[in-house]
Amino acid sequence: MASLIGAAVSALTFLLGFIGLPAAGVDSPTGTPATVTATVTVTATVTATPQTPATTPETQAPSSPEAGGEAYAPILTASKISIPPQSGVCNGNFMFVDLDEPRANASSGSPERIDGGPCIENSHNNWLSNYMEASTNMATLDAAGCDKAIRSSPANSTFRLRDGLNWCQYTSENDLALVHVVSTGDDGSLTIEVTTWSVG
Repeated sequence: MASLIGAAVSALTFLLGFIGLPAAGVDSPTGTPATVTATVTVTATVTATPQTPATTPETQAPSSPEAGGEAYAPILTASKISIPPQSGVCNGNFMFVDLDEPRANASSGSPERIDGGPCIENSHNNWLSNYMEASTNMATLDAAGCDKAIRSSPANSTFRLRDGLNWCQYTSENDLALVHVVSTGDDGSLTIEVTTWSVG
């Protein structure tokens, strides 16, 4: 743009100098060279083209991390089972429990729904889980805490029962159960509360 304006000024200067020369064939009264005075108006129009501002990448909010672990849906909440005194030993016949329904004496129903039961071992009441997937070492008493404990700190298939004990285990229907011992005795009696979740 500056070079175009410079060229226009140079051309104008040359034109004005040419006009200032004596006119050919015109006599001046006193011998003074005749000059022709001309007024020249120059209008320069500069059109500025607006520049498009440089676009910057749109700032995107960081995507939320996907929730880890499983999805849990509640089924039962603190459903109570009471088992009367019984003398079944852990390597023999004892009272079988279905934690999904839940109910005691599950052997009278479908055997495949047995999740374990209380049994006497070394003169103490124990819980014999029908599965190795159980834990008594939960950081939190919820579905996620149960699931994590079973994966990272499984219990023996047989563990001693006591008042106030909590344990988690998977059931025969692949649900997750949190079991709270309300009361127990070495006579084989046991009262528990069962909370279960389905695992998505």
